[in-house]
Amino acid sequence: ALLEEFGRHWFGFAERGPYGSIMRFTGRTLVEFVDNLDRMHQSIQTSMPEARMPSFRVAETGPGLLVIDYGSARKGLAPLVVGLFQGLLARFGLTGTITLGVAPDGRVRLHVAYGSGGG
Repeated sequence: ALLEEFGRHWFGFAERGPYGSIMRFTGRTLVEFVDNLDRMHQSIQTSMPEARMPSFRVAETGPGLLVIDYGSARKGLAPLVVGLFQGLLARFGLTGTITLGVAPDGRVRLHVAYGSGGG
C-alpha cells in the first residue's frame, strides 16, 4: 500500500517538477502517453546513463481498457507502478481500476479499466 501511495504522489511531484516538460510531450491521451513511455525513458536516460529504466509495452486497447506489459530489472516495484498509473489516470481526468497479472512472457501485466472522471 505504501509503494502504491508513493507512486501516486511521485507522479504529481514529477509532473510539477523537472520532468514536467518531458511528460507534457509524451502524450495528449492516456493511450498515446503509455505508447510513448519507453521513448520518454530513453530521453531521460541520455541524462542519466547509469539508470536502469523500466519498459512498458501496450498489449491491448479497447473502449475503456488498456493492457500493458511492464518489465524492469528491479523486482518488486509493481505496486509503485500501479500508483503511477493511478496518477496518470488522474492527469487525464479519468478514473479506473488497475489489476495486476502475468503476461505470457513473464512480465507484469497491468489491466487498466477506465472511464471519465465525472462519475
